Amino acid sequence: MHPSGLFIAIAFQMSLKVFAILNLSLVLLKELVLGSCTITKYSFKGHYLCANENQVIHLFDGINYNIMVSLEKHVSLIKNIQISDDDFIMVSQCINGYINVWNVQAEVEKYK
Repeated sequence: MHPSGLFIAIAFQMSLKVFAILNLSLVLLKELVLGSCTITKYSFKGHYLCANENQVIHLFDGINYNIMVSLEKHVSLIKNIQISDDDFIMVSQCINGYINVWNVQAEVEKYK
């Protein structure tokens, strides 16, 4: 769920869907094709949405949900993603125990 409480990202078998939360319903805002997505997580301030696809972490911007960067250093399925309170550091773990620490700002700047 987005930190504002107004949006929610839900992983389905072959897609990631972002919904706006209204009074009594969810309104689909964006559907992204992602296979084997099991983790969705907004950054603390809501600037980014992280989602896995097998061994890759995709980092989307939190407004238009376009891919900003794809992070590809894991060797097995991703088990967990955590983002620091200042949105600068992300830590990810795969099922075989490997942990990667990412400087989010530096990774995004590489691909601009």
